[in-house]
Amino acid sequence: MGIPIGFALGLSSALFLLFNPLALNTILAQRMFYALDSFTLMAVPLFIAAAKVMVKTQLMDNLFTFANSLVGWIPGGVGHSNVLASVFFAGITGAATSDASGLGSIEIPLMKKAGYDLPFAGAVTAASSIIGPIIPPSIPIVIYSLVSGGTSIGALFLAGIIPGLMLAFVMMFLVFLYAKKKKEKLSLNKFSLSELWRSTKEALPALAMPIIILGGIYGGIFTATEAAGVALAYALVLGVFIYKNVKIKDLCDILYETFLTTAVIFLIMATSNMFAWILATEGIPNIFQELLLSFVSNKIVFLVILNLILLLIGCVLETISAITIFVPIILPVALSMGIDPIHLGLIIVFSLCVGLITPPVGMCLFVTCSITEGLVLEKLTSAIFPFIIASIFVLIIITYFPMSFMWLPRLAGF
Repeated sequence: MGIPIGFALGLSSALFLLFNPLALNTILAQRMFYALDSFTLMAVPLFIAAAKVMVKTQLMDNLFTFANSLVGWIPGGVGHSNVLASVFFAGITGAATSDASGLGSIEIPLMKKAGYDLPFAGAVTAASSIIGPIIPPSIPIVIYSLVSGGTSIGALFLAGIIPGLMLAFVMMFLVFLYAKKKKEKLSLNKFSLSELWRSTKEALPALAMPIIILGGIYGGIFTATEAAGVALAYALVLGVFIYKNVKIKDLCDILYETFLTTAVIFLIMATSNMFAWILATEGIPNIFQELLLSFVSNKIVFLVILNLILLLIGCVLETISAITIFVPIILPVALSMGIDPIHLGLIIVFSLCVGLITPPVGMCLFVTCSITEGLVLEKLTSAIFPFIIASIFVLIIITYFPMSFMWLPRLAGF
């Protein structure tokens, strides 16, 4: 019907209360308020605003130039630079669509100029953008932490680093295979130590942001929410005072866009908390748990089913909506199976991020097409299929071999 998910959840919850004589009228407001009454949740608008300020400072050019000076001389040079720039940008934005739109407008024309087919250039850009919500800071991970009852954000952030790098590696491998197939048509940069040094100095202010965020959190200097505030302050200093390319009008636009994005996220969280309360009141999670455990007693089989369900959900539902709706149902079953909530969080976020590049919804596919003249969705969908398979391969590794990435948060004492 095309009803926004926040309104759909709120309307269905209100109808339940309306026709339930035992429900109090104040419950709706109480549950919605309770969902947003969190200090941790303040990190969401702060990270969003910081990312938008960094985009306005036009530091993406510096990040891409730095990435290109690092790997542009390897077969598949500009394609590798595309993926590597997304890794760097992930430490700033934490959002896939910001990556696809912010870096894509730079990367796709350069890849086309270097001889890459337009659909493949779009596929690399869209696919690498999902690294953003996996490598910290990540807005979906912050939301999962809240919905799951307070799973450590610090542990989740650390747990996302290795899967994000693994995803980047397999994507660069696909670019390498493509380059080997079309090597006579693709141009390569020559490695230059002086160019690397120059681009490093130019990109350093942007590269410093994730270091400040993660260093502050794990150094015990500030919390994740305070880190988001520091990130915003740092971005404003760069944009307003150092580079001086963020004007008052730009700040007004940034505030408006941040309020709009935050309002959508908060509405979904508020109404989904009400919806989750209704499900819990009716015993739906317990029914689901008993039903599932009645024919699935093996942890591996459960994880297979969970992966399939999440991949299907990710194809039709936006990431944050899916997390807020389904985590309260999935979490009790996963805990009864002995699955670590940190491990579960990465499985859920990673699976749903794959949905961002999977038809029919595939938000990053639509964003990439919207910023690229002449790129047709059907051709982009065909070109991105190998990247979807590669992403699922990494998902299998992190699902069934959790110590491939869980060693990092364990090393930090989580």
